[in-house]
Amino acid sequence: MRKHPLEQQTLFYRLIGRNPQIEISFRLPGIRIERVSTDKHIVCNLT
Repeated sequence: MRKHPLEQQTLFYRLIGRNPQIEISFRLPGIRIERVSTDKHIVCNLT
């Protein structure tokens, strides 16, 4: 999924900075990588 701005922002996204954009990618077998970037920080979540 291409990088796009978040429509609904939870408390977590407001804590890490302004203008959050999210990018989600999938890798086989069964790995989901979610990368959230803001003006100041980048957060990566592996599931």
